[in-house]
Amino acid sequence: MERKLLITLIAVLVVLVIILFPRECGTWGTLARGAEYKECNCIGLKLRSFTIGGGPVTCYGIPTSDYCYKLDDVDGNTQKIDILCE
Repeated sequence: MERKLLITLIAVLVVLVIILFPRECGTWGTLARGAEYKECNCIGLKLRSFTIGGGPVTCYGIPTSDYCYKLDDVDGNTQKIDILCE
């Protein structure tokens, strides 16, 4: 019985490490107008690095789909505009 429990615990730990391994899945930004950024949707925890003006996006879980956007001036205000990913 102990052997089966140990094998089960090891298998669960391996699966958790594989699923929760951090994956870089895009970049984000706030300063460069006209620049294009790509991010992902994530089943799990999605973290953005705390840097001025942007940086990488990391997914601790399973990245699902990507979406792209750019920042542009609309009526004097900076707005996020969705674009097609290439």
